[in-house]
Amino acid sequence: MADVAIIGSGIAGLGCAWWLTECGHQVTVYAGGDQVGGHARTVLARTIQGTDVAVETAFSVYNERSYPNFDRLMKQLDVPVQRAPMSFGVSLYDGKIEYSGHSIFSLFTQKSLLVAPEHWRMIKDILRFNKQAPQILTQTNYNPTLLEYLEGNGYSDGFVSRYLAPLGAAVWSVAPALLMQCPAKHFIRLCQNNGLLQLHDRPHWLSITGGSQEYIKRLTAKFADRIVPQAATRVKRTKAGPLVESNGTYKAYDAVVLACTAADALSLLIDPSENEQAVLGAFRYEQNTAVLHQDDALMPLRGGAWSSWNYLSHPDGKAAMTYWMNNLLDIDDATPLFVTINPPSRPKAELTLSSYSFNQPVYDDVSLAAQTYVGHLQGQGGIWFCGAWTGYGLHEDGLTSGLTVAEYLTGQARPWTVTEVSNASYNVQPANLPADQTAAA
Repeated sequence: MADVAIIGSGIAGLGCAWWLTECGHQVTVYAGGDQVGGHARTVLARTIQGTDVAVETAFSVYNERSYPNFDRLMKQLDVPVQRAPMSFGVSLYDGKIEYSGHSIFSLFTQKSLLVAPEHWRMIKDILRFNKQAPQILTQTNYNPTLLEYLEGNGYSDGFVSRYLAPLGAAVWSVAPALLMQCPAKHFIRLCQNNGLLQLHDRPHWLSITGGSQEYIKRLTAKFADRIVPQAATRVKRTKAGPLVESNGTYKAYDAVVLACTAADALSLLIDPSENEQAVLGAFRYEQNTAVLHQDDALMPLRGGAWSSWNYLSHPDGKAAMTYWMNNLLDIDDATPLFVTINPPSRPKAELTLSSYSFNQPVYDDVSLAAQTYVGHLQGQGGIWFCGAWTGYGLHEDGLTSGLTVAEYLTGQARPWTVTEVSNASYNVQPANLPADQTAAA
């Protein structure tokens, strides 16, 4: 039986800990605080009827097709789920331009758009992009940034500012300027994986009944007493094995899994190798703020444009999104509940329920090249790495990377087989790992 330390209590760390525990190994999860779950953050809000309702402030929806490992895990744990109606709306320049993609009619909720040539050009470019964009994925010697691809293929400014940049913000919470620096293939593959390039047969989105706290309870049931609130402050390799420092003392483990951001992983290592410095140091992050509130001033002005996901233009160029939680989670509209990422204006104080900050990886040529070398870092001196940053930055990527590391540590495959849609399972596979570096050996 191996004794494994896991630093980080997001989906990557908890997924890794779950499979290690299922395979009979001992884990210690350093959560670094009382909040367990990472981007799975459930808040209880008081309804107008005086009861509490669970509201997600980060991860809130998934689908079976694009999140195969997460979906199978929810089924494995018998987590209750419900359909989440998915729609996408845009509100620009304080409501001067508004539409929703829910139907052909909602595209023209703002009647003046019926005679706006740039709006019709946007719709035409959406259809062309959906058909044309996947073709780049088979072109091995063509690797433009998204901006280069769009300019090279003559897409209109309206298509970029009114549709594609808002779509990127909805999926990734990344500012439009940073989105344009992303390699085109990476973004297009992400859109394709999530069914965003097709008008029909799109995946059905689901939310967890009672909030993600329900899956966290089930996922951690067998090792909840092994989750410690204190933070790990340093990780040191020794000839006898890796050590974790916490509260001023060191504890030895057979293996240590750094299930945190690349930047945090690098800062924890006392003597990082040159490869670790190069690979982990290649990742940049953008800080975002999420606010749970009841202020409909951060929704589109026109009721017909209200959608599950609502993009708002931000004066500082940040990615601003309001998620209409009543619609996503089937909560009575009598108690309006919204989650806004990077609010362009502050919601009224009396209508603000909670807020927190989180970091989102920024993908460019440098970080995507570094992803392919993560496998070369695995297991060196008993140190392993996982996290959503090894894939597309989504919940599925975090889980897949954590499960993959656990599989190599235990030598046992996860209890289901799926067709991977993400890079994560490939990027964390160890490269030429000697057998004696497997913790369970």
